[in-house]
Amino acid sequence: MSPRDVLAQLIELAEIRREQWQTVLDGSVADAVNELYEADEQEAAERVEWLGELIDAARLIEPPAWPKVFPDSSAIRAVNYAGDSLVLTVTFASGVAWEYYGVTGSTADELAAAESVGRYFHANIKGRYEGRKVEEVTP
Repeated sequence: MSPRDVLAQLIELAEIRREQWQTVLDGSVADAVNELYEADEQEAAERVEWLGELIDAARLIEPPAWPKVFPDSSAIRAVNYAGDSLVLTVTFASGVAWEYYGVTGSTADELAAAESVGRYFHANIKGRYEGRKVEEVTP
């Protein structure tokens, strides 16, 4: 699971929890929730505030900056990802660049974070996504 997926799940969970505790504060189901959580109004208010801060902080986390350069890779020099169009551009050590279409953000993030970008590329991108050669860059 990519950091972006974890972040999305964290935000979703925090929003659900904040809504639940806000319901306690609103008093609409306070008796049932108080019994279940053994919470008083002060505890509920603290949890709503904490979860709000958590949501705000999580939203400030930015996805990895693109492009990524891999000076130690013998196969791939750099990758760039355009999340709006789902295009991953891979510049190989030879200077040849290819675009791969329909690549998800989590796959791009996993490639950028892989211990071996070349191995990850061959196992998870090459042959799985449509691609075309786009340019040759001087090494």
